[in-house]
Amino acid sequence: MKPAALDLNFGNAVIDGRAEDAAWPLRGWLLVGLVCACLVPRIWMAWRLDTLCNDGVFYIHLAEALQRGDLDAGLGQLRLNTYPPVLASLHALGLDWQAAGEMWGVALSSLTVLPLFGWLRRQFNDRLATVGCLLYAVHPKLVESSPELLRDPTFWLLWALSLYASWRAAAQQRLRWYLPAGLCIALAIHTRFEGWTLYLPLMGWTVCRPIARRAGAGHEGRGYRAAGGCAAAVAVCPLLLLAINVTWLAGQPHWEWGNFRRLEYVALWSRATWNALQGEDENRAEQNRVEPAPTASSQLVASPAMNVSPSPEPVVSEPPLRMSVARTLWLYVNALRRGFGALLGISWMLGFLCCPRVWLRRDHLILFLVSGCVAAGAWVHLWYAQATSSRYFLSIVMLALPCAATGCCWVCRWLERAANGSLAASPDARRQSLLSQSEHRPYGWARAMAVFGAISLTLTANATEVLVGQHPGRGREAALGRWILAEFGPGRQISTPTPLGLLGFYAQATTHALNAEATALDSADLAVALPHQTTPHETKRFAELARSRGLRPIDRRRLPPGFDWRDAVVLARDTQASQCPVAGVEPKRCPGSCQPGHRQTSAAATDGDASQSTRGNRF
Repeated sequence: MKPAALDLNFGNAVIDGRAEDAAWPLRGWLLVGLVCACLVPRIWMAWRLDTLCNDGVFYIHLAEALQRGDLDAGLGQLRLNTYPPVLASLHALGLDWQAAGEMWGVALSSLTVLPLFGWLRRQFNDRLATVGCLLYAVHPKLVESSPELLRDPTFWLLWALSLYASWRAAAQQRLRWYLPAGLCIALAIHTRFEGWTLYLPLMGWTVCRPIARRAGAGHEGRGYRAAGGCAAAVAVCPLLLLAINVTWLAGQPHWEWGNFRRLEYVALWSRATWNALQGEDENRAEQNRVEPAPTASSQLVASPAMNVSPSPEPVVSEPPLRMSVARTLWLYVNALRRGFGALLGISWMLGFLCCPRVWLRRDHLILFLVSGCVAAGAWVHLWYAQATSSRYFLSIVMLALPCAATGCCWVCRWLERAANGSLAASPDARRQSLLSQSEHRPYGWARAMAVFGAISLTLTANATEVLVGQHPGRGREAALGRWILAEFGPGRQISTPTPLGLLGFYAQATTHALNAEATALDSADLAVALPHQTTPHETKRFAELARSRGLRPIDRRRLPPGFDWRDAVVLARDTQASQCPVAGVEPKRCPGSCQPGHRQTSAAATDGDASQSTRGNRF
């Protein structure tokens, strides 16, 4: 299946023991073109997408605490992390929170293509590096997540820098590359937990040389140099933590070493899996209950000046039973499919089928090992938190780019042969046909049309996939939050069945996700349930609980236009009904238009619409 003209003799500096100085000369125009190819779709996505999400509100909360000098609150559940200090620094320059996050994400995700190109061109070749970077530039999920207020773009840059520095360190075995590799890995570790897997390519590529060249002349001392370089790279992380604790965190009562909670997930999953294999049935009812994971969205913030206590159990009813293996597998595969995308997945399969022996070579097999570790971590997180995201697989997508680029090159070569009419001919006839065409008329148009067609298909398919995922729930939360701020003013207490941090951010209110006892409803000014967060049954139960605590539904016709609010529930407490400023008019009879911003939320005004609201929410 391997196309004849596709060069798969990738550079193998680590195995051969070369000094890796034979990489083709850099072309500035190509690098500028790749950066622009990344920049344009990401700027467009930042313009059309509601880039602030629940996780973004969580990071803003941490950055605000750091700006106030409250280090304990600023570290939060993430503890040491690179993203909140960066966000706080950008905001200190005068940028708005959302603008700062968008600009940072777009800039870093576009610059990621530079170390990505450097790594690919050195481990593989120039053609696959160019095609792989183009695939990165137009990948739907990578484009969609770039402008969002998330730590992912920062992690992608550190991920690519770590791979580039690790490859050069293993190929050249010089301390000047081991130390940058160790620094990039240390920063990646304290951005996302997947950064720990970056030690695998650093050490694996370094070990490949002595395995392949045990008796190679002129390389007797390289083993000690490589061991010393790996030791220096690993030592960078604890030294960096030591420096942070004695300088920036010198006033803290205890030292910070990072967030290792994901290891607890692994321990719990291992114990549960072992118990399942042993067939233990004792305390099965208790074991089947899942402790909700402390995700970023569970810490909700209303405004820069407000402290918010997260709800320990962000559900209305009893803690849910653990999902079955079939259901967990379905969610996992679906997230993996959405993370890869159809086009990249098909290209990867074609590229692997072209040359499976090449991809299973030692230096390439390490990439599969890293991908397997990241995929296993995503599985454990899904088992524990009962939730997953396609973003968890984007680091695997970056590792799959060279293989997918091989598949794209194979398709382009096939289209070129088809355009020249030599697809079904024998090898001799195909060779004579190509020689004849080269002698009588140029056939460069065939190559150009084949490549143009493949690139057009890629861009069209990816653009279509990006347009489909629009996150309508974010716009609904933002519009409702602004409406609550205008109608009720800042500082309100809002109860929700699930975390709605984005709603609280725009409403400048404190939001509480309900626990099993629904105690947050006792002091809530409003209660909100949106259809993109809850099922109809949960919405119905939440509305019943809210009405039993003295809250009454608000007429949906008063809600902001532009969204379908039929399955939404918005209730307000009777005591929030404002006194009519017109003398002699009782609040019950106030038409709600006696002055701008007047709030008509009394029981008389809402009870008349209760049946309509109830029917809309399928009570």
